[in-house]
Amino acid sequence: MFKVMASSSVLILGSPEKLWDLLQPAAIASPAVGAKDSSYLTIHSGQDLLLTGFILVSGFGTFTWFSIPLGLCATMSLVCVVLQDTVYWPVSGGVTAYQINNSLILPLVAQVIMGTGGVVAIILMVRLYRAVDKNIAEVVAHASIATYDFYQSYINPKASDKQLRLISYIALAGFAIFSTFFATALNTSGVSMGWLLKFLGVRLGSAVLPIRP
Repeated sequence: MFKVMASSSVLILGSPEKLWDLLQPAAIASPAVGAKDSSYLTIHSGQDLLLTGFILVSGFGTFTWFSIPLGLCATMSLVCVVLQDTVYWPVSGGVTAYQINNSLILPLVAQVIMGTGGVVAIILMVRLYRAVDKNIAEVVAHASIATYDFYQSYINPKASDKQLRLISYIALAGFAIFSTFFATALNTSGVSMGWLLKFLGVRLGSAVLPIRP
């Protein structure tokens, strides 16, 4: 965020005041649909409120992390609005629905502001967080359930430690392989990140809220 506000690679940026001034004509050229006065700065949108709810109900454990996407993505999105029709934008034709639905705005803006190094940093930050934190937690949880709640409870109550470790390894590998093929199938079928996030929020919201203390 500091790099955006103090950027020297994009001459038209460089301060919050400049970004504010550039967003005024941008709101006229490409209005923010659903926002008050079609402005990107009013922060008054029903769709954004729903999206916030979807994110929160699908991950109550991420409250402390929420400030990162809130600040980073909001800043990068505003920069994208300003730069999409300028010579700085790295892709011809401006912003497309494909870029939005597949979460490509963040790395594209990082490329404009910080070059190739910025893209690498964003990919490492997002992908490593997702792979190391989220995916590993889900894989380990699945292995634990398959080993102790299913195998030991219903199939082999007298299983030895060696047998339990073997089942755990099989469950780990099986879930990892399944997740890979499932994610590939979703991507091939055209399911976007935006649709998936809303789907998870709708499906999980009805279950998460009632069990909250």
